[in-house]
Amino acid sequence: MHHHLIPAFGHIAVQKLKAEQIQAYYAQKLKEGLSPGSIGVIHAALHRVLENAVKWGLISRNVSKLVTRPRIERHNNQTLTEEQARKLLEIAKGSRIEALLLVALTTGMRRGELLALRWSDIDLEKGVLYVQRTVSHVPHYGYVESEPKTQSGRRRIMLPSVAIDTLKAHRVYQDKARLEAGEKWSDRGIVFANHSGGFLRSDTVLNLFYQLLKDAELPPMRFHDLRHSAATILFVAGVNPKVIQELLGHSKISITLEVYSHVLPSMQQEAAGKMDDVFRDM
Repeated sequence: MHHHLIPAFGHIAVQKLKAEQIQAYYAQKLKEGLSPGSIGVIHAALHRVLENAVKWGLISRNVSKLVTRPRIERHNNQTLTEEQARKLLEIAKGSRIEALLLVALTTGMRRGELLALRWSDIDLEKGVLYVQRTVSHVPHYGYVESEPKTQSGRRRIMLPSVAIDTLKAHRVYQDKARLEAGEKWSDRGIVFANHSGGFLRSDTVLNLFYQLLKDAELPPMRFHDLRHSAATILFVAGVNPKVIQELLGHSKISITLEVYSHVLPSMQQEAAGKMDDVFRDM
C-alpha cells in the first residue's frame, strides 16, 4: 500500500470508503503542494487496491473510478535540433556527464533508467544495452530501484557505435576514478556512478546539465527533453515510428505519435511533395 494512503484512509473500513473522501484528500494534497503527477501515482495505487477488494468480494464497486484526478499539465517539450544536440555534446566534452548526455541523446532513455544502469546491462562487444530497471530518490528514505514503468519499458537497445565508443572511454575514466577513490569506492557496477561508486544524485546531474545548456547558449529545458530530442531527430530522419516506439519503451504506438505530433506537419508537407514527385509529370 502507498505510504501516503495509510494515514489518510487506514481508519476507514474499505466498505465505507466514499468517492468524496478520496476527492477531498486529493484537493488537500494539491493545496499542500503535491504535484498532479504525484497524485496520479497515489490514485493508481488506490485504484489497484480497490480493484483487488472488488475481486475478493469485499466491496461491490471501485469508488476511485468516480473520482476526477487533477489534470497533469502537458509540458511544452523543448527539443534540440541536430545542430543544437551536437553543440551540447561539443560543450560537454570533458564534463562529468559527457557520457551520460551522449547515451541519453542517442538512446532516448529516461533519467532514472540511465542512473540505474549497470555494466552488466551492457554488452559492448555486441553493442546492445538492456533497460531493466530505473532508480528514483525518495526524500528521507534514499534510492529506490524499481522495474521500468511498463512491461514494454524493459527493452533491448541497439547502441550506435558512437555510444559504444563513448561507453568504452567512460569505463577507462571510471577505472581511474575507482583507483583514486581507493577504500572509499564501493563497487556496485553502476555505469554513471558518483565519486564513490554509488548512485549519482539527480540534482547533481541537473545542475551540471543546466550549466552546460547555458555554456552552449541553448534554451533552458528539462533533462527529459533530451529523450524528446532523440525521438524527434529519428522522426525527422524518417525512422519508422514503430521502431521509435520500441526504442523509447512506449506501451502503445499512440503514445509515441501523440508525443511527437509536433513533427507531423513537416512530415505531411514532405508526403505532399512525394506525391508531386510521383504524379507531376504524367
